[in-house]
Amino acid sequence: MKGSIHFLFKSAGCLLACAVLAAASSCAYFDADLLDLSGGEPADITIEKLYERMSAATDPKGVYAKAKSYRLIQEVESVDGVSKNRDYYSTVVLFKQPDFIKQISLRNGVPFSMILFRDGSAWNIDPRTRKSQKLPEGTGLNLIKTFSGMLKPGNNYKTIFQDVQIDISYSEGRKYYRLICRVADPNIAPYVFYIDAETYLTRKLETILYGNDGAGSQSLYVAISEDYEWISGVKMPRRSLITVNGKTDISKLVSFSLNPDLPDAEFSISQPWNYDK
Repeated sequence: MKGSIHFLFKSAGCLLACAVLAAASSCAYFDADLLDLSGGEPADITIEKLYERMSAATDPKGVYAKAKSYRLIQEVESVDGVSKNRDYYSTVVLFKQPDFIKQISLRNGVPFSMILFRDGSAWNIDPRTRKSQKLPEGTGLNLIKTFSGMLKPGNNYKTIFQDVQIDISYSEGRKYYRLICRVADPNIAPYVFYIDAETYLTRKLETILYGNDGAGSQSLYVAISEDYEWISGVKMPRRSLITVNGKTDISKLVSFSLNPDLPDAEFSISQPWNYDK
């Protein structure tokens, strides 16, 4: 089966990767009132056929699926729903085969946070102190492994998730295919994707983040993709709205380039804080 993962992961997934590092999943259940998986109608399409149509809609020439590396840059406006305070920063995601991934968060051009994944291991890095912390085996690392799969060209839902179910839902008069995706780790809530039944573009992702407050707090994570455009031969959302725990991140795609020259040193563990935009 041929198909590449949808580009929603490029805009929402990299931001969520930062959040899950700070919000470790410690519960083997999720609140059904937050993530409602009921009420879907039987699908009139197979998962395999949906994969094919999604790939044709976003990557018809297979340029992304065949990519050996990429660089993605976004600008983010983060709005607190209560205080109305706003924060502005940018994120950069670098990928290189086979599984090298680095995400850099910058404020006023100065890196303040980094995540590095390679060879099945992940590090949370503070570039200001040049200190790194390797994630231990467990749910936190499994979350990063899941997102590394989402960010890797050529992967598809069945490559990443242990179980995928499909049904149909409706919202504001539009028909959506709903994919309910589960990973092997029972501590990680399902990822629920809503695919437009006419365009075959992903419009929304929902999942749950678990707080590290010791009280088992949970928050619904919602990412909505808008303003799809052709960029570097693939169709991607220019704008995404990511809402969690009363805060909304408005993410705007600045640039996306396929197959840039990224030396292995760019993903070095010894000096991963270096970044030249």
